Amino acid sequence: MPLIRFLHAADVHLDSPLRGLSSLEVADGEIRHACRKAFENLIQLAIDEKVGFVVLAGDLYDGDWKDYNTGIFFTKQMARLGKHGIRVYSVRGNHDAANKMTKTLSLPDNTYIFDSKAPQTFIHEDSQVALHGQSYDTEKVTTNLASNYPPGLQGHLNIGVLHTSLDGREGHAPYAPCTVGDLHAKGYQYWALGHVHTREVVASSQGHVVFSGCLQGRNVRETGAKGATLVTARDGRIESLEEKHVDVIRWFICQVDLTGAQDHPEVIKRVRNQMLKLHKLSQGRPMVMRVELSGQTLLARTLASSPKTLEADIRNTAAEVAGLTEGKIWIEKIKNTSKVPPASKGAVDQASLGFILDKIRDPEFGGHQIPLFHEKINELVSKLPHPLHDKYKKALSGEGREADELSSLVKEGMHMLEGRLWGDDQDPDPRGTP
Repeated sequence: MPLIRFLHAADVHLDSPLRGLSSLEVADGEIRHACRKAFENLIQLAIDEKVGFVVLAGDLYDGDWKDYNTGIFFTKQMARLGKHGIRVYSVRGNHDAANKMTKTLSLPDNTYIFDSKAPQTFIHEDSQVALHGQSYDTEKVTTNLASNYPPGLQGHLNIGVLHTSLDGREGHAPYAPCTVGDLHAKGYQYWALGHVHTREVVASSQGHVVFSGCLQGRNVRETGAKGATLVTARDGRIESLEEKHVDVIRWFICQVDLTGAQDHPEVIKRVRNQMLKLHKLSQGRPMVMRVELSGQTLLARTLASSPKTLEADIRNTAAEVAGLTEGKIWIEKIKNTSKVPPASKGAVDQASLGFILDKIRDPEFGGHQIPLFHEKINELVSKLPHPLHDKYKKALSGEGREADELSSLVKEGMHMLEGRLWGDDQDPDPRGTP
């Protein structure tokens, strides 16, 4: 059996937007076309590594195309591979299930899509490789698809292609559930899995079981390097797995502990240092960051009571770091949960403020109470600058993903209110400027 090299990728989500950024930032070409560029990088990687074929384990698309341009782009990339004799084997996942794709285009001869009615086997020409897979027929597949996959073919390198949550992964819907034991029972040498966006080598004995992760992080839950897995097999056995990064923009959570910080310059210094550390992990890529401030500091009150000033200073620091590193940094969000050390609160009149603080800290106080104040809140929201106005209006109406942010919005408001209630004679500007 000859030496075999192939690429395993999944969860491409072509033309899906990066989430959590402003409309102005999303309009930036680098952000708008990030998923396409990552896919182009994958295609170039396949050509450079001279692989025999590419496996795509589901969610190539993010749903039906808005127009045919997405499909035309994909066809062009497949043709690039076809020019080099590289074939592509793909299953459809929950985002691009058969019933979600109403538009179709003819695929190049080197591209094969597994059937959605039953498991199907493709024999890769020029090598003894058997690929087994089944596409999703509908978006929500809750049955064990793997149980119907055929046993491995003798004398072949057997590869299973499946879009699944296995026995459950946090943050991912429990689709096509199965166990590692179910997969090993088929006698395949490699299982190319999709659906989970974090790379994970689940098992390596009795057959490799691998989530390749997504190609490009699209939100703050998808931090760090993203890409595909280059697999090398010899004599019917998996010889090596190599993680290959193809992402073009990298997400990070910039966690800054403010414990003991004595003044505002110290806060900014800690933020700057952490951003510089993360830049080293970006491998020269543009970065999107969520900045999270925590810890106990006497500055917590003024930081909480002046969120706009804090945000401006952090964004300014990001611009400074971007200039120093000749890179790009976008700030997705700033979360400040820093607290005043308990001992420092003794000088404040507990009788006058304790009752109010007890109320806003009450677990019963939350986003579900917003409808009670709907009219007043809408009045306040209408005064917000765009695009904040649209974002929070959607959240209040319960539309889309923004509705999930209600609880965090309430917590942020509580934290800011607490900072202002505890405030003393200090200047509300954390920098102490007049």
